[in-house]
Amino acid sequence: MTRELVYTGITRAKNRLDVFATRASLARAVKRKTQRFSGLADALRGR
Repeated sequence: MTRELVYTGITRAKNRLDVFATRASLARAVKRKTQRFSGLADALRGR
């Protein structure tokens, strides 16, 4: 689970949100960011 996934779940909830996780696992998820490798930086450098 990642920060982005937690954020998406929270923001898409319409009326209610039930979170089934330990406090520790939720804290780990909030600290973990998704790493994306699109290749854009290399393309801009001409590689």
